[in-house]
Amino acid sequence: MEAGKTKRSLDDQVQSISKCQSVLVPEIKTVKGFEIALIEIVKILTVSYPNKAVTIAVLSQTFYHAYRESVRAVIQSLCLDVTLIELIQTSPSLHIEKVDNEWRIAVIAHLVE
Repeated sequence: MEAGKTKRSLDDQVQSISKCQSVLVPEIKTVKGFEIALIEIVKILTVSYPNKAVTIAVLSQTFYHAYRESVRAVIQSLCLDVTLIELIQTSPSLHIEKVDNEWRIAVIAHLVE
């Protein structure tokens, strides 16, 4: 039953991204553009999350649905030698922490409109 909830939840999130496609960075050509894309996706996804954080898995899946490219592929195309977690840790706009063996990402509160 939990898997069904996860699937439905992901479908809802993909629909949210589709509705908000206009706020996403059209093409990711820079690290800053990538960071902005991640921030916008987290903002969109956290609207429906009571704790205002999403897992790294949900972020990655939603990113793929929005851009038709994996997070790893974008990191490689930007010639970065880091993981997504390491990149998020360097962002002053995103907060990441490990909770119950899952990485959770949130936008820093003062940046949320």
